[in-house]
Amino acid sequence: MSGSKFEYVKKYELPDPLLLGTYMVFRLDGHSFHRFSDEHGFTKPNDVRALQLMDRAAEALMNEYRDIVLGFGESDEYRFQINYNDVDARFRKGSVVIRVEVPSPDEPPVVATILSNDVPLQEERKTKAEKKQKSRKTKIEIIHCDIIRDDFWNQHVEILDQ
Repeated sequence: MSGSKFEYVKKYELPDPLLLGTYMVFRLDGHSFHRFSDEHGFTKPNDVRALQLMDRAAEALMNEYRDIVLGFGESDEYRFQINYNDVDARFRKGSVVIRVEVPSPDEPPVVATILSNDVPLQEERKTKAEKKQKSRKTKIEIIHCDIIRDDFWNQHVEILDQ
């Protein structure tokens, strides 16, 4: 559109930021899952092999895309929750599997060394990119439970804190 008579349209474009604390949920539906079930001899409505297949697929997706905080399955679909507050602004548009932090036994706690004038040493200063690069270690857990009631959320407070 550069240099054309329609360039004025750019003046009306608005940014699409999310409010802080906003979580995005996207739905992943199995395409032709009924036909797939028939071809592989899954018993309806809940074949154990089919449910395990869906759980493993959700687990693989969460391992691939580290921004996914929570995934939950219902019928023949999975929904995934992403917290975009920790992602750069340019990326913010647009059964239960959870990510659990795993403490590293060989990693000492970070301690900043302070000089007499209360300025951290140059070696201790890290850029935001370096801090993000060294993310917390987590593992994926598959849990079959009720996420509607408060019990799940009281046991997994860290999901909402992320």
